[in-house]
Amino acid sequence: MKNNKKTMIITFLILAIMVTASIVTTGVITANNQAEKVQTVFYRLPSQDESALKQMVLADPRIQELIKDKSYDFSVQGQSIKGQDWNLALGVTLKKDISAEGFNKWLDEGRTDKSVVEKYVGVLNVGYNYAYDISINANGTKVDEISVQSAGFDYVIPELTRADREKAVTIALTDPRIQELLVGKKYALVPDSVAVWHSSKDHQKIGAGLEIKLDKTYSVDYAWPLAEYNETKYTSFPYYQTLNRNMVFEVSSVAILVDFEKGSVVSIIPNSAQTVNQVIK
Repeated sequence: MKNNKKTMIITFLILAIMVTASIVTTGVITANNQAEKVQTVFYRLPSQDESALKQMVLADPRIQELIKDKSYDFSVQGQSIKGQDWNLALGVTLKKDISAEGFNKWLDEGRTDKSVVEKYVGVLNVGYNYAYDISINANGTKVDEISVQSAGFDYVIPELTRADREKAVTIALTDPRIQELLVGKKYALVPDSVAVWHSSKDHQKIGAGLEIKLDKTYSVDYAWPLAEYNETKYTSFPYYQTLNRNMVFEVSSVAILVDFEKGSVVSIIPNSAQTVNQVIK
């Protein structure tokens, strides 16, 4: 994957020491955070100013059209899944003749001195494949121009629809093996963890990946289904085979891969951590 797409290739680093080397990778999980697409260098404003600027930009009809139907909010078995397939970053560029001393002063004084501001700018990322540069007038009160950023890559990452997300979460939470692992434990679906799972060779959508965080670390002895993704060994889509490994792990969360065509969970990856993310209430 190229740098302007934030990706996560699950390589089972946790398992590398304990599992045979045949299980190497599970394809590509492309996360929802598109921050790495941002090419324009700008500086954030104080939170109050940034909030007002964001409110103004989001009220623009052209921006509204770009993010239309790009948010989702649903619930599956008591787990709330809420998010959006867009990300808006806003700030200012500074005058080119600003000195290092002037720059440090601007930072120290809370970034409130508008005399050193060259212009207000922003970047809107929509889905995995689209990014837009936003030019704002000198007073920060109106969007002047919206232009499409150069993609910088020669392929398209498949998008997840709201229905895809709901399908993935439903399949995962109703899977008997997942229910068996979660019984008697407090848990929560990690916010924004539902991401597209696609092949790295031809960028076809296989399904989705998601993570469930446990309230604490548990010692779990289980026959873990692990997807061995290998485009050389398995030459036809979806390029993987599920293998079961009986092992004991100290588990604080599980990463799950759902195959849409099969309509089932095909991989449950135990993750260990020193501290448990404060997702559990």
